[in-house]
Amino acid sequence: MIHDLWVASYFADCGLARIMEWRHTKRYEAMQQEIFHRHPAMAFQALQKENIISDTVKRLIVQHHERLDGSGYPLKVKGDKIMDHTRLFIVADVFAAMTSWRPYREAYKVYDAYCHLKARPMQYDSKYVMLLGQLLLPIEPGDRVLMSNGKIATVLRKNSIFDRPVIAYEEHNRRIVKDLMEDRQLNIIQLMD
Repeated sequence: MIHDLWVASYFADCGLARIMEWRHTKRYEAMQQEIFHRHPAMAFQALQKENIISDTVKRLIVQHHERLDGSGYPLKVKGDKIMDHTRLFIVADVFAAMTSWRPYREAYKVYDAYCHLKARPMQYDSKYVMLLGQLLLPIEPGDRVLMSNGKIATVLRKNSIFDRPVIAYEEHNRRIVKDLMEDRQLNIIQLMD
C-alpha cells in the first residue's frame, strides 16, 4: 500500500502537463475549470498502457480529487465507490496542497488545514483526518491552546481522541477545568506557539 501511495503521489497530477499545452487556446479560456477537472482522467489515460504501474495506482490517480459526497471530479463517484486507499490519499493530497504556498494564497498552518478537513466529514474520511491529526499535531500536556470561548487554556491531560484533551483556563480569578470529551461545545481553535 505504501509503495502504491508513493507512486500515485508522483504521477497524480501528470495530466496537468497536457492541460498546460492547451492553456493559450480560446477553448481553454472558455472551459478552464472543466478542462482542469479532467486532469486525473488524463493522467489515468496516459498511464493506462503502462504495465509497470499497477491498477491500484491508476485508480488512486483517477480518484484523487473525488469526495465522499460526490462533489469531487472527474467521475463524481462517492461513498463506497471510492476505494479505502484513495480515501487516505485524498486526505493527504488536500492537506499537502493546503499547507503549501500558492501564488494566490499563503500556506495554511498545519492545525488550520486539519480543522478544514475535520469540518467536512461528508467530503473527507474522518478516520484518515483523525490519523493525520494524531501524526502531525501531537497535543501534549503543558501545551497552550486558544479555545472557541476566546480563552487561552493549558492542556492538562490527553484523551483517547487527541484533539479533545482535558484543559484548564482562568476565568474571574477561578481555575476552570474542562474535559473536552464531555464538553462538546468547546473546541480548540488554535495551537499557541
